[in-house]
Amino acid sequence: MVMISMKTFQNFKKCVCFAGLLFFASCDQALETGDSSQAIEVPFSEEIAFFVNEDYITHFDISEAALAEGLIREGETFDSTHREYDDVVDRLIDRVVLAGTVETLELMYEPRAIRLLHIARRQVLARLYLDHIIASRVTEDAILNMYEVQVKLQQVDDSTRYSRIVMENKPAADTAREQILMGREFDDVAAEYSTESSWKMRTDAEKFIKPNRLRAPYPEILSETPEGGVSEPFETSEGWIIVKVEERLGKAPARLDEMRQEIIEYLIHTNVDTAITNLRKRATITRPSQVGSDGDESDSDLQKLAE
Repeated sequence: MVMISMKTFQNFKKCVCFAGLLFFASCDQALETGDSSQAIEVPFSEEIAFFVNEDYITHFDISEAALAEGLIREGETFDSTHREYDDVVDRLIDRVVLAGTVETLELMYEPRAIRLLHIARRQVLARLYLDHIIASRVTEDAILNMYEVQVKLQQVDDSTRYSRIVMENKPAADTAREQILMGREFDDVAAEYSTESSWKMRTDAEKFIKPNRLRAPYPEILSETPEGGVSEPFETSEGWIIVKVEERLGKAPARLDEMRQEIIEYLIHTNVDTAITNLRKRATITRPSQVGSDGDESDSDLQKLAE
């Protein structure tokens, strides 16, 4: 479980509504009426799934609707094999035929309609900015850095006894690990391949140490390696290393694959929340009653608003 500021993380569920709030069911573009046999130009590289009168629905539209309804997560595939697929498509078709009727009756030029379309534009633009924030800040490096912090938090009171083999290059490390996995004793492989002295290997393997006191990437490597297991080769300033966890006092930290989704959700929440908070701090927000006849805000009124 992610341990960082869990009180803050509990508020993540409030952020889940962003997809629904910021997704506006349809940003329909008017299409010129013409021969239906002519190809309709799609504004970006996306395959059309259905034609509806002179309009169309793309696979992107369907996936976005499923995402907004919470049927899938970002990046997941939504196709006809999903049990909710037909229902989502039906709802999209309803929206297209309704929107087409509004265009035929020219209801979108009424004052209320103009205002609603303006609100919809804001929502879409807001979502685009949040998508930009997420794509630029919720990166693999950010996930790995967060995981490193989590491992250290989970290993505060842990002690581990491990053996290692130090080699000069990766091919040697790969060969040594392969021999261990095929059943050869770790100590025998270490005696053949390790550049460390047998005395140092033996004395180090007898010690219990706190993983957090070791330099990176040892804390993460030891957390990912089960008791009795052998790690993948990894590079340090000493050379290429393989470790075997001999014994662990305390529960092993969760693996990266177990924590990845929770870390991603936490990063999304914190980055979105920070972005919105910073933008609001820089925004000028007043009520009509707070603007004087000359257009200037009253200092006392602005102070009340800030409070």
